[in-house]
Amino acid sequence: MALDTFIDTEQTTERTRRIFATEFKQHLVELCLQPDTSVAKVAMQHQINANLLH
Repeated sequence: MALDTFIDTEQTTERTRRIFATEFKQHLVELCLQPDTSVAKVAMQHQINANLLH
C-alpha cells in the first residue's frame, strides 16, 4: 500500500471580502432590535456570521 502525499501549491480560488451597503446593515440591526428575535436567527436568514451583528 502506497501512502503518497500530494501537495497542491497553486491556489485556484481567491477569497474576496464582502462589502455590505449601509442600508442593509441598518436593516439587520432593526431586525435584531425587534422583540422575540435572536441575532443568530437574523444572521442565518441573511447568510452572514452572527459575530458580524454582535
